[in-house]
Amino acid sequence: MAVERQSFDDERDASLLTICRAQLASTQTKLKDEKGISQSLKGNLNECEAERTVLRGAKISSDKELREISAIESKCPFTWRYYNETNSCYYYQGFSKDGQGKMITYDWETAEANCVLMGGHLVSIHSTNEKNFVKKLIAFNVKGLNPSATSPNPCAYSEFYVWNGLRITNGKRKWIDGTNDDYYSKNDDYKAAHDYLMCNDEANENNYHYYGPIRLNARYVCKKAAIN
Repeated sequence: MAVERQSFDDERDASLLTICRAQLASTQTKLKDEKGISQSLKGNLNECEAERTVLRGAKISSDKELREISAIESKCPFTWRYYNETNSCYYYQGFSKDGQGKMITYDWETAEANCVLMGGHLVSIHSTNEKNFVKKLIAFNVKGLNPSATSPNPCAYSEFYVWNGLRITNGKRKWIDGTNDDYYSKNDDYKAAHDYLMCNDEANENNYHYYGPIRLNARYVCKKAAIN
């Protein structure tokens, strides 16, 4: 009887041990799964933090750009363009047509008068950088629009030119705004009255002479000091 009792107890203990081992293995598996989930969540959290850092940096950069744009816009009236190297504003009177579809252009005096009404003068140019800025402002491919275009001068015999403020009067060449004539070559005939034009073709680099006795109309660029 005692032997049977001992055998029963041993079987019961073995069964309980097996159950405990199974529960332990199940618990270990769950812990591994939970650890994996925890690591995955931690990885996702790190990714979210990294993305938040990137977004925060992008927002700071965007806010800075908006402030810079706002500061630039506040320096010039609407439709004028700001150029930081000269701290000036530039207005391009571009292509427009009247009610009959005829292109609107202006003689030099009218163009200058319009600039004065807006608080400036016809543009003066004092460096290659400023010339390139103005060139981009007025650039347009006119070769296909001007049947009289020549290879060196796409604006030849047309009204596609653009006035600037350089002119020769009484044997002296000067910018109409009173600034120094310190950029363009001075190998001109100072005996004749000249007004100066630019060609608003993308490929053109030259500054053209207009001789006063010939009536010519064009568009124009104005320039004035920026608002500080």
